This record gives sequence, structure tokens and C-alpha cells, in this order.
Amino acid sequence: MKNKQKKLLYTLLLSLLTIKISGCSYETNQDNSTAEIISEEDLFKLKSLKNIEEPLVVNRTPEYISKTLLSEKRQFKQFLEVPSVIAHENVNIRKAPNLGADLAGKLVEGQTLELLEELNNGWYKVLYYEEECYLSSDYTSKTITYKVNGDIKKIFYAKDTIDIVIPAEISVSGFEEYATIPSLECLEVYNETENQYLVQTSDFIGFIDKNSPLEELVGTFVVVDISDQKLKLYENNKIILETPVVTGKTSTPSDEGLFQIYKYKKNDYLIGPGYKSYIDIMMFYNRGEGLHDSEINYCENGKQNNHGWRRPEEFGGNTYINHGSHGCVNMLNDAVFEVYEHTSIGTKVLVKK
Repeated sequence: MKNKQKKLLYTLLLSLLTIKISGCSYETNQDNSTAEIISEEDLFKLKSLKNIEEPLVVNRTPEYISKTLLSEKRQFKQFLEVPSVIAHENVNIRKAPNLGADLAGKLVEGQTLELLEELNNGWYKVLYYEEECYLSSDYTSKTITYKVNGDIKKIFYAKDTIDIVIPAEISVSGFEEYATIPSLECLEVYNETENQYLVQTSDFIGFIDKNSPLEELVGTFVVVDISDQKLKLYENNKIILETPVVTGKTSTPSDEGLFQIYKYKKNDYLIGPGYKSYIDIMMFYNRGEGLHDSEINYCENGKQNNHGWRRPEEFGGNTYINHGSHGCVNMLNDAVFEVYEHTSIGTKVLVKK
């Protein structure tokens, strides 16, 4: 009986007037609406998303059909494309689209920022730590980066090196690729199967085995990325602060590892060989190393007061290589106060490359 019904349905469909619109086949119904007969190619794609028996007839008017199909496919999209700009050499980030504008920071060769708009004067408007800034197209170009579509479910750090599989749809080659995550890397988990985690790190998006050497980071903790010169403050699997920093210079590098805050110091001096620097807050996490402010403070008359030695645009980029700290993590004033407000003795601090 089922086969007879199918044959009858096909006979009725073929008896209708076929109208070609934008390369798709539509059939005119008695109520003057239209129904789309999906092509074999599209049917195959959709069958991978839903259990569909042939023939597929969608009772929609033509202008809504393509939108409906796109919407159905889009809801299964696991990775989102992010229009971005990549630096071909170290380039200044400016607060306006001209070479005379104030500096906001520096983008290091190979690093990217999210593209907001391509201007007609040779500049790109980009997002730099939630601020609209500008990059010259003389030293940069457009590219596509990716992020995982969803919320962070849990966070780990790698206790040893870990293999990661990068899906073909977001790989450079267009094929499945393999890479190695270094020890101490921070891994944000967005999804999981019985045997794998879908993770995002500072360099990769992909799948790792659940049996990998991992340790979960929970509650409130700080992650300092030496390579990106960036600090993230996490709280209950959410990033509540992301800010540029300056870590130890090449001759006095910041120690890597998982530490915890053990002491606070406020309104005091940091004293060492050849320096005596006043700071508002110091959060010690590893012997003499800690998180502290170093941004220049100015009085109401515009003159520098008695503490701070780094201009805001010096944070991030590659300042640390030759003009970094003695091992501490130098921070902007507002950022160090926010970290202070959300942490306590025992809060973990992960420092990694």
C-alpha cells in the first residue's frame, strides 16, 4: 500500500505545472502557493542533518524557501567564521585611521584582530580589547579566523603535551590536520562526546582524547599567556576580564607553571637591583613574582605622579622581549584592581607560553 501511495504522489506532482525560479524546481499548488522539490544533491546534504524520506516537499512561497533551508543548516554549524586582519610584520594599532593618531598598542607579526570594517582610505577598523581601533592595510591583510559556536562548559590545563585533531572544515589545508598542544596550555571545552572533548586554545580548535593528561581549573583563576602578552580572568567558566600585559624580558623571564596567590601588598615599593618602584597592588604568586600595576599615573594638572612607568600602548605586543619586567606581570591600573577584587589567597595563576 505504501508503494502505491508513493506512485500516486509522484503522478500528482508530475501533473502540476513546473516553474523554474533561480535554478530550483517549484510546483504550483491549487492555492497558488508553491512547493519545492529538493534536488538530489541538496536532499543528500539535508539527510545528514535529519531523517527525511523522499520526496521532500516544502510548503513555502519561493522567497522563503532558501531562507528556511539556510536556517536549518545554520543551526548545526559548530564553528563560526570571524572576519579578521592579520599582521605581516609588527604594526602599530592606532586610535584613529591615520598615521598621526595616538597609539593603542602593537599587533605582532602573525597575530590577528577581529575586523569590524574596511575603510576606503587604506585602513581597517578592528576590535582591540573591546575598543574600536585601526590598522593600516600597508602592513596587514584580511583573513578568516574561527571560534567555537557555544559557551565554555569546563576548562583544563595540559599536564603534558597533548595531540589535537583539527577538523577539515577549519584547517588551512582543507583536510583533517594534527598538531601538538604544549604542556601548561589552557583548554576551553565547548562540547564533549563519550571519548573526546571539543576544545579551543590560544592557537588551535579541535578534538582531544578524554584520556589526555588534563587537570580541571574551577571557580576563579587567572591565566597569563606569555606569547600573546595577555591575561584572562575566569570565573565559573566565563571570561570576565581580558587585558594586555607585560611579562619578564628575555634576560629575566617570567616563570611558567601553575601557582597560587599567597600574599597581597598594597601602596608600597618594589625594590630590587637598580630599581625602586611604587605600586598600588601586588599579588604574589611565585616567590618574588606577582601581578601588579605599572601604568603611568597622572595628576589632575597632567604631570606624572610618583608611580607608574609604562604608557598604556606599551602593554601587549612585543614590549616584553627587550623592555619587559624582572619576572612579574605588569598590568594596567584598572585591570589590576579588577583582578584584586575577584581573587583571594589561594586563587590559582597559570603562566604559560
